[in-house]
Amino acid sequence: STTLVLVLTFLGNPDWGLLVTTYFGYWIAGAALLSAGMFASILTSNITVAFVLGIVISAIPVYIGKLGAVVGLGEWMEPFSLQEQFRDFGMGVIPLTGLMYFAGFTTVMLYLNLVMMSKRHWGADRSTKIGTQYGLRAVSVAVVVSCVTVWAGQTAIRVDATTEKLFSLSPTTKKVLRKLDSERPIEIQAFISPEVPREYVDTRKRLVGLLRQFDEMGGRNLDVRYVEVETDSEQAEEAEHFGIRPIRVMSERDGRRSQVDVFLGAVIISSYDKVVVPFFGKGLPIEYELTRSVQTVAQEERMTVGILETDAGLIGGREWQIVQELEKQYDVEAVSPTSAINRRDFDVLIAVMPSSLTDPQMENFVEYVRTGGPVLIFDDPFPLAFSNQFGGVSNAPRQPKPSQGGGNPMFGGGQPPPEQKADGGRATRLLELLGINWQYDRVVFDGNNPHLEFDHLPQEYVFVTKQDSADSISDENEVTSGLEELIVMYAGSISKRTSADIDFVPLFSTGATSGLMNWSEFVDEGGFNMFNPQPSANPKEDPNREIDKERHVIAAKIDGDKVDAIFVADVDIISDFFFQERSLSNLSMEFDNVTFILNAVDHLANNNTNI
Repeated sequence: STTLVLVLTFLGNPDWGLLVTTYFGYWIAGAALLSAGMFASILTSNITVAFVLGIVISAIPVYIGKLGAVVGLGEWMEPFSLQEQFRDFGMGVIPLTGLMYFAGFTTVMLYLNLVMMSKRHWGADRSTKIGTQYGLRAVSVAVVVSCVTVWAGQTAIRVDATTEKLFSLSPTTKKVLRKLDSERPIEIQAFISPEVPREYVDTRKRLVGLLRQFDEMGGRNLDVRYVEVETDSEQAEEAEHFGIRPIRVMSERDGRRSQVDVFLGAVIISSYDKVVVPFFGKGLPIEYELTRSVQTVAQEERMTVGILETDAGLIGGREWQIVQELEKQYDVEAVSPTSAINRRDFDVLIAVMPSSLTDPQMENFVEYVRTGGPVLIFDDPFPLAFSNQFGGVSNAPRQPKPSQGGGNPMFGGGQPPPEQKADGGRATRLLELLGINWQYDRVVFDGNNPHLEFDHLPQEYVFVTKQDSADSISDENEVTSGLEELIVMYAGSISKRTSADIDFVPLFSTGATSGLMNWSEFVDEGGFNMFNPQPSANPKEDPNREIDKERHVIAAKIDGDKVDAIFVADVDIISDFFFQERSLSNLSMEFDNVTFILNAVDHLANNNTNI
């Protein structure tokens, strides 16, 4: 084993805390079993018999969990097994309950050794009486040791010795767990494959480790059930009943690549609610997901997020993944702009591409914003997320609304022309109310690109990083405080109007090597396409860019007497790609787009626990 440590040190940088706790765990477990062997050796003078007795006694803590499964008490007896108590040590954690378990087992065995050694001094006439007395003492010692071990488990005291503190719960998580209602206990059922590809070993290990932390910290108010799931088994059917399905991933073993079905999901249940996390991908923040889910099911009622119905089509047809993500925490409802919008029906309204609204729809939306209703707005001068099947963008604010039915007027015309966008797509009334400037057909570019693997991307793919400038991402607002990098594509820019009586706080902006381009400078208008009735536009391959050395604000928090809004001049920031990448982590870098979006919604909903 020492040789392996030396090899690891030569090849890389091993986690010394993990190595130390693992060795310590083996040592203390070995010491406990050694005391059992000592007790066996004192029961007989025959070495062979003593050896067999030692194996039998040592097998009790090793196989007690499997024995319990045979008699139907597996879940109750498994925590008393040696493997279960050693598991934390093998993950880099030293738990008080594990220490007390092994120390208590050793104490009981050594006390029985003492009893057997003193037996030779008992008189024949008093043997039965003293034997009964010592038997009761031994039972009492065992009961005391068991009580102390149970108490240690309730205290949830443990030391995370891993270098990166992988299994240390944040203060927010601890606060959420301490506030759980004992009359409304919560159960976490984790469905996990017993073996996973190498790429998911760390994820599985961290998930199991954090679940053990939740189980310890939650006490009687939270119970964790681990279910090892094999493909096409009863456990797999149970998992699919909750909406947890295996993810097929590529795995390499012995030089051969193959597809493997992996279960790494969980369902969090209370008497109020249920939250399902279908899959914990490599990039998913596990503690955040668990804490948010526990907090959600602990509440009697969820808060509500409204999604404004626009040409973006976030909800109602093929739901965007932002909607599925929000449904883990909020009730999500579609909000029609064709009639008055009641602020009391939801806690936050999300409006994506409000520039596509018609005149009466815009009036209803502006009236809602005027009432001070919290609103998160995404609009985009050139939304790549709405590229059509022919490759061009056909839903930009400058472009006309799509024709009803999407048909080609050359073939069976007669369809009524589409309604016009309010203010010609400029969203003038909305901008006046917000007190900001936003040009509906102008995009930003930035020459800063910290990733060599993306050097082929045009400068309109803007990487907003603190590495480039500490001011690019604001630390003044909790929405962006702590974020490191975001990416936006063909985004617009916003600024405060000189006469506006608002509090305008930039959330993130471009760097110093940036500038602006108008529609004609970056767009190549598509020609006529008989199969595509909608006018489409493609970005020019090499537009003429002029750096103005100004920082252009892309997103801002806007507060006023009648305004409570966050405006983001980009829609691609919420595209499905970033939610998929957040889970699967296929890239070599991490973007904080999803974190920014969730923080923005939580901030506007005044639900700051998970920010």
